[in-house]
Amino acid sequence: MPPKLELTESDELGYYTTFKKLFPRFESYSQYTSSKDLIQVNFSYTDEDTAPNKAQLAAHDFFITHSNKILENLITYLKQYEEYFLELYGPYRETSYENVDLNGETRIYTDKDGFPIVDNLYDIINYFGINTINIVDAEEDGISYIGFTGGCTWDTEHGFGFIFHKLELLNVGDWDTGQYFNKDWRTDNQYLLTNAFLKLHCMESLEKRKERLVNLGKSIQVKNATAYEEVFNWLVKHKMIYGYRNSPVDITIKEKIILINEIEELLFWGNEIKFVPDAIYLLENLKSLTFSHTTLEAIPLQLMKLTGLKHLSVSSNKINSIPKEIMFLKSLESLSLNDNKLQSIPEEIVQLTNLQCLDLSSNKLSDLPESFSELNNLEILTLNYNSFTSFPDVILNISSLKNLNLSNNQLTNIPQAITQLKSLEELDLRFNQLTTLPKSLFDQMSNLQQLQIAVNPIDLEDLNHIQQFIPQKIETDLESAIACVIDDLERQQEDTQIDTSSSNLKASDTSDKKWWEFWRKK
Repeated sequence: MPPKLELTESDELGYYTTFKKLFPRFESYSQYTSSKDLIQVNFSYTDEDTAPNKAQLAAHDFFITHSNKILENLITYLKQYEEYFLELYGPYRETSYENVDLNGETRIYTDKDGFPIVDNLYDIINYFGINTINIVDAEEDGISYIGFTGGCTWDTEHGFGFIFHKLELLNVGDWDTGQYFNKDWRTDNQYLLTNAFLKLHCMESLEKRKERLVNLGKSIQVKNATAYEEVFNWLVKHKMIYGYRNSPVDITIKEKIILINEIEELLFWGNEIKFVPDAIYLLENLKSLTFSHTTLEAIPLQLMKLTGLKHLSVSSNKINSIPKEIMFLKSLESLSLNDNKLQSIPEEIVQLTNLQCLDLSSNKLSDLPESFSELNNLEILTLNYNSFTSFPDVILNISSLKNLNLSNNQLTNIPQAITQLKSLEELDLRFNQLTTLPKSLFDQMSNLQQLQIAVNPIDLEDLNHIQQFIPQKIETDLESAIACVIDDLERQQEDTQIDTSSSNLKASDTSDKKWWEFWRKK
């Protein structure tokens, strides 16, 4: 029988317990869930005044008796189908980055995400934490289904959810999976469960993949075998090949060539990249490439051979310059170089005639090259967190620009000529040194939909004036900006009062001291 029941934070009848009490065999392995963290055990879909039904009580008793075995079955499944989870979420990585808060203080944050690759099965427990156990009102053979929900590293936004009936794992998914049970999810065995998982995420089963590779490999003519081997081994080393992220390679060179030719997207996140193979050009169908948090100090020149690349991100590294050879990536539609140490942009960037989105935020830029104005297809330009003290005029000739972010710089004015940006829809000017805005910004920019100007030294009278004549169709943060100014004025008034009181107190102390000295002499 369960302990005394109460209404939990989930508004369900239940009680609180700990991981240590529920799963004593695994206590020494659990680091993600603190022994102090409480776990809710809920009897779902009961009212506050009612008791759990017989099927729920039977499920609870079974769970308490077999809790260690249930958890073992869960982590065994996760390890067994590790390659699927690695393909879906990527391998576990820890990435640290700096961020400046509103007080101007630099703080270091660490993100932990991805699916864990572990040798010891039980170590998987370190990467997820159980928050709730839901004993639902749906049942089979007189015993209710039990759902688990919690947080995990592989899906930090949606968490995890699992459904069991007795010792059998029925479904795997996000948080909702462990809260709401549908009998249609019921499968007869784990193989069918895996098929459902693959179908949901549009993933190819490894068995079918191997069969397909064998058939396709029969017609492959092998050329540059050594170069293909080099690229394949490099990708395997960095956990980039589905089916071989943590499994022994068991395919021929012909099958490796097929896999390389099929790759359209690569994401290196948190990997330590010591070199890029010269033969990376063999990834002829690669369309999207990301090197983020990889400690690169320069953009590898080998990447300039990927002339079919449409999306390139080399963000959050230690790069201080862009090679002139960037001009060869003429197919690029988006380029992200944010969070590096760039102080300049080469004139050759003008050769990227298909570029639509450019992110140069969080660098050390103070100007842009003259050729920049010829990026005629650029729609999104992100320049926040740089060192601009004046508006970069070369932007004014980019008539295609729709989204411009110049927040967190040191801008002191915005030119009247900004109205040349007829296509501009979103403009972010927060956290600068602006004292006014050109009225033409609202009169002549008919497509402007969003404007952000908070945290600038614009006085209260001007902000109120702007609020009066700005068109209603434009979404702004004016109310926040006005509230910030009012708060600052109130604080200044309070500080003045405190200073005045302090001065009066000091004057009084001086007067009292003189009075006492006079009478002491008497």
